Formats: sequence, structure tokens, C-alpha cells
Amino acid sequence: MGRWKGIRNNLLTQPDAPLELYDLARDLGEATNVAAANPDVLRRVEKIMKTARTPAVLPKWNFTRVP
Repeated sequence: MGRWKGIRNNLLTQPDAPLELYDLARDLGEATNVAAANPDVLRRVEKIMKTARTPAVLPKWNFTRVP
């Protein structure tokens, strides 16, 4: 997403962990989570994460909960 990077850590232990957002144009070292200050970008990243993924070939790399 251009300058933005969204990540969600600890998916195995916290499947609903908050999404973190980093502005790589200003913070290449990803030191400051700017999610709270950019809710529109955060929603776009979250939508992409929910819809634009395919299951991994190796089951241990599928970190989503099975419904």
C-alpha cells in the first residue's frame, strides 16, 4: 500500500490482536505505530488483510481461526 505497512503480531496466541500501522515514508524503522492517527488507512489495510489472502501450503503457516 505504498508508504503504509500494516501488521498484526502474535496471531497464534491472540487472533484478534490489534492491527499496527506504520508510515514507511516517515518511519522506515517502524518505530511508531500510527494506527490511531490514521483510521481511514487502517480500515483499508484491514479490508485487504481480510479479503486478499490465500491459505499457505504448509498448515502451520495458516494463522487464522477455523470457523
